[in-house]
Amino acid sequence: VCLQFIHSDVIGAIRHAICMLARRGFPRISLVITEKSSQPIEDDFYRICSEAPRPIEGEVVRISEDLQEQHLAVKRLAARITGRYALVANSPVPAGLLLMSLMKRGVDVPGQVEVIAINALPVEIRTFPLITHYPYPLERFSKAVCQAAMRYFEQGALPPLRKLIPLQMVAPPR
Repeated sequence: VCLQFIHSDVIGAIRHAICMLARRGFPRISLVITEKSSQPIEDDFYRICSEAPRPIEGEVVRISEDLQEQHLAVKRLAARITGRYALVANSPVPAGLLLMSLMKRGVDVPGQVEVIAINALPVEIRTFPLITHYPYPLERFSKAVCQAAMRYFEQGALPPLRKLIPLQMVAPPR
């Protein structure tokens, strides 16, 4: 049984993002969407870029829905970015992938390049490969946490820490 569902109209969000980026002085903006995007937003994107208060060079970049192919396409996109540049990522393009590829190329984010995600779900703000694949010092981290916990239980006080971590990074949002 086919049920009706609602497509969200992203044109208003794209217009808002372009106007905000134009006010910040970005002369070039790319709209990054998937190849199978069901919404015909390209014409509206170019029209909004042409109507902006400052002249904006707009480009629509279509990438595959496959995560491996997205990674390669975003690496190619990051390789050709020079000067001030803005990217508007429409769901399901992962904004985390764009940010990670840009920073890996040595691009100054958010100074030189800014990424705005539209209709992004938390799962779409992901990185590739996943964080668990990075060479993170898990053993040292877990050892430090265990030592702090042991000291707390034995002495009733935490050891002095060299770096404070904001509570927002460790506590889930409410």
